[in-house]
Amino acid sequence: MTFHISNPGTSIELKDGSGHVQFTVSNTRDEGVRARASVAHLEGAQDTWLSVAGDPERVMEAGGTTVFSVNVKVPEGTPKGRHKLRLDVVNAANSQEDFKQGPEVSFEIPGDGTDRKIWPWVLGGVGALLLLIGGIFLLVRMLGGSIAVPDVTGMEFEEAKLSIEELGLVVESTEVVQGAPENEVLEQEPEAGAEVEKKSVVALVHEAPFVTIPDLTDADYQEVEVLLNEMGLVVASRELRRVDPNRPGKVISLEPASGENVRKGTPVVVTVEAPL
Repeated sequence: MTFHISNPGTSIELKDGSGHVQFTVSNTRDEGVRARASVAHLEGAQDTWLSVAGDPERVMEAGGTTVFSVNVKVPEGTPKGRHKLRLDVVNAANSQEDFKQGPEVSFEIPGDGTDRKIWPWVLGGVGALLLLIGGIFLLVRMLGGSIAVPDVTGMEFEEAKLSIEELGLVVESTEVVQGAPENEVLEQEPEAGAEVEKKSVVALVHEAPFVTIPDLTDADYQEVEVLLNEMGLVVASRELRRVDPNRPGKVISLEPASGENVRKGTPVVVTVEAPL
């Protein structure tokens, strides 16, 4: 395959029905290629909601990278639901055989209730139910069974997780790459001060941990590429040098260098012994 596709997260948040996500596309070949990008709409997403920003067809240099942005625009009144999208890239010169499907990214539409009609008798039933729930909530408060969710935004993730779990709550986490300090909690749901019951779930969004560039000297290039991708890094380019003709295809060095701590999604330049 000619292309490798990566992105820093598995979900995006819509604001007023709009959002966007970026995919980094790498050309793994030793020659230039014309890449054509398109968006796959999955799990009920509509193609009219999704578009590639800018020119979807671009010329990529050998070993080069480019970033495709996908815009999401959901019409007002769309029923709530969770959907997915995916960026696909093909070689414009050989689209039937040379193509790559990127990682799936989810987005959620909260909805505004306009997708259903509520009849008066339903409203009456809902009102009675709300009164019942309110009574139960007050009873729980009186018995001391509710817990106020603490404010953990800005804290280190493990510290925030411990603070929440000590209250008898359950933590679910999502890693993102937004340039914040390593493992810093960026968002929480429910928000600070909300009253919840024990064993309720508190969702935390935190900056992804840094990864350490491993020492891959003398390893095969194909193995290095797979390992770096699994670590969340991007092979930006492969440079060929002639150092030892008895070691063709072996890795000479990495940039950033082995031992450095970097963010996920960081481009890595791999220098490889040139073939004979």
